[in-house]
Amino acid sequence: MLPTPAPNLVAVFTQHLPAGLTATGLDAARLEARLQARVSEAAKAWPRLEVPVEGFVAFLAARLLPGVPPEQGLDALHVGDLLLAFACSRMEPRALEHFDTEILAKAARAAARMDPSAAFREELTQQLRQKLFVGDAPRILDYSGRGPLVGWVRAAVIRDALSLRGSPRQEEGDEALLDLPSDRADPELDYLRRRHQREFAECFRAALEALDPQEKTLLRLHFADGVGVEQLSRHYQVHRATLSRRLGAAREAMVKHTLRLMKERYKLSPEELQSLIRLMRSNLELRISQLFQR
Repeated sequence: MLPTPAPNLVAVFTQHLPAGLTATGLDAARLEARLQARVSEAAKAWPRLEVPVEGFVAFLAARLLPGVPPEQGLDALHVGDLLLAFACSRMEPRALEHFDTEILAKAARAAARMDPSAAFREELTQQLRQKLFVGDAPRILDYSGRGPLVGWVRAAVIRDALSLRGSPRQEEGDEALLDLPSDRADPELDYLRRRHQREFAECFRAALEALDPQEKTLLRLHFADGVGVEQLSRHYQVHRATLSRRLGAAREAMVKHTLRLMKERYKLSPEELQSLIRLMRSNLELRISQLFQR
């Protein structure tokens, strides 16, 4: 388990906040108590993991979004999943074992539709482990903690499975996405997804083509080629937070353009548009990756 939280976690937390975020004006005692509580919550999720608490708090702070108050951003993080990701980034044997049995084994089931063979599954999971945990900037560091880790890994599984199979038929990729298990049952989204599958795919592709070349290149490098935020920020010679904002802006541009096309072409009701927004924000990264692979 994590060592007993040391006092003054606030100092570590504020030191590692992204550019544009400060703890000015916050109640230090209140923030300290909240940090201690979130660290304890993470430790209860994975009691056998041993990592430095200060390093974990710095890891949490770096994942907050600019423009969101630090306490609010901290409360939104999946701290148990982030603890596992942090320990895996340090190549802790127990963490890697937990990842294989609790996360990767579940996520890998999403690729069974494409190829149920044991050989394909083994090649896929081995490739994914290599990308997630090996190298100067392992992809596990790109996990933001703002959604469940198993869902994030599931998207990576499908993306890599499609890549291993070569250029997939459009229908095969769309069907694989339809079969992704939801983290929470939502019949309304399932209905909308199936009813407008083809129309949505057409508008989403059009939205990608409408991006300017720089935005499109950035999305391709990150989502299709698997280049992490740290590597991209070094390549473009900008701060990690700046690069994250650029990625976020490009994703948001695709969402807004897709919604506008769906509204104009297919006359969706306000309720359907609201549901479509929720649908787009789930599995968005996987959809972008698929478009670049076609």
